Amino acid sequence: MKVTFFSTYPPAPCGIGDYTRALRHAVERAEPEIVVDVVAERHPSVTRELDAHVTRAWGRSGAWDEEAVPAVLAQRPDLVHVQHEEAILQQNGRLIRFLDALGQARIARVVTLHSVYAGRLGVPSWWPPPIFHRALAERCEAMVVHQREGGLDTLVRQGVPAAKIHVIPHGTPISLPFLAPTARAVARQRLGIPPEARMALFFGVIHAKKNLHTVVEAASRVAARLPGFRFVVAGRARRRNVLDALYARRLGRRMAGGLRAGWLDLREGFIPAEDLASYVAAADVVLFPHDQAYGSASGVFHHALGGGRACICSASPKFGEARELFAATIPGATVPTRDVGAWAAAIEAFLSSPAVLREAEGLAERAAADSSWEKVGRLHADLYLHLGRSQLGQQPPEPERAASPSVG
Repeated sequence: MKVTFFSTYPPAPCGIGDYTRALRHAVERAEPEIVVDVVAERHPSVTRELDAHVTRAWGRSGAWDEEAVPAVLAQRPDLVHVQHEEAILQQNGRLIRFLDALGQARIARVVTLHSVYAGRLGVPSWWPPPIFHRALAERCEAMVVHQREGGLDTLVRQGVPAAKIHVIPHGTPISLPFLAPTARAVARQRLGIPPEARMALFFGVIHAKKNLHTVVEAASRVAARLPGFRFVVAGRARRRNVLDALYARRLGRRMAGGLRAGWLDLREGFIPAEDLASYVAAADVVLFPHDQAYGSASGVFHHALGGGRACICSASPKFGEARELFAATIPGATVPTRDVGAWAAAIEAFLSSPAVLREAEGLAERAAADSSWEKVGRLHADLYLHLGRSQLGQQPPEPERAASPSVG
């Protein structure tokens, strides 16, 4: 079976592209019968390809659908899997026309929604989310989302047939060496972090919706009460527009006191892949304060799961998956998004209790095993084979849907 992925793709810098490459490799490992090609976005930084069978044929600005259709049809795929993120492919008629063209060529279509918007209004040039999502459902054989809460439930409320929706988690890269008992000490030595520190970590790209300012203020309260507290912030500020620059300056002013006092440890810049697992391994708890009013899986959250680390997440719709994993057992793992006092109390409670940390680490390890790239690749491969046989008029068994709940 020949499958074409339609997405951004490394070495172009993009989280969706990184996800696509990991999924491609996971599917090919899971099912030798499936061959995956990629029709990728052009990017000026790409001078050589990391993998074979990658065609760079379209750009997100302008009429990308007109460029993409002939490039995809030239691959002669049995199935096309689109990785949709609104910042890349938008929410308008271009994707609808693209899917229509594939359908006319009798090619099976799968769309993964990496963000699921629940509002009823569209910004300029966007369709309102319910109309857009229903139009996608009419033009594809399956839709994939990464979580029930904020994903499947939102689409069902908007009128998308539940039978078309498959809940498959974002894949987790399991960092086995960093699950060892000595991993934390080794990682801290490598990164120059005191071995006895009680360490909270924030990592990733920084912008206003990451809500880092709230946990910086909360951390200042923790530092006043908890000896040995260290808050490590590793990442770079986004520079997409003037609002990003203004936020970076405002955040810098809020961080100044913690930097002078020494409890705030700022590691600015892009985190190399070889350092990412070390930061996760070094942490006692990883913070995800994101203030994002839509369902969207978090790749950095899955890195923390893969390292077996305790996590505290905001109550925003983004972390519906985290609430399913942690909230019933550790209520303090979910915090009101903008409540500084609640964040301070949660951080202090985790770092003051080895028992809570051990329990949270055990939950993270189990969640990582359940969402490993191996399992995620197998679930996607089964879905592709099912849809491919359906296109041939056969009566295949339903793919495994253990990750999808019933909708009542």
